Amino acid sequence: MSKEKQYAIALYQTTKNKNKGEIENIVRRLLDVIKKNGEELLIKGVISNFQKIARENGDFHYLKIITARDKNQEMLLNIDNVKVEFETNPEIIGGAIVEIDGQYLIDNSIRGKINQISKQ
Repeated sequence: MSKEKQYAIALYQTTKNKNKGEIENIVRRLLDVIKKNGEELLIKGVISNFQKIARENGDFHYLKIITARDKNQEMLLNIDNVKVEFETNPEIIGGAIVEIDGQYLIDNSIRGKINQISKQ
């Protein structure tokens, strides 16, 4: 089984029936693992596999992934019940920001961490 599929299964299973705060923590931890392992290029495959799993289970999800660099830029995927949009914003410096179903914002960007530190 591919690493992308393993991450997608883990993401789907652990976010199912969770509240906003729990989902934010789960996605943040997954992004940390992907970043720590230097596997940012796997994000596209993780999202594609997540879409397939969600479609097979009759779930609808909208994901917006914002990255500092254009490794996944300008890609808009529509697969049955899942819509994924990738956006590039160099102002976030590094990392990623993930929006799920327009409700959940997981800011794992360097700019977000700088903003958190400056508020302390």
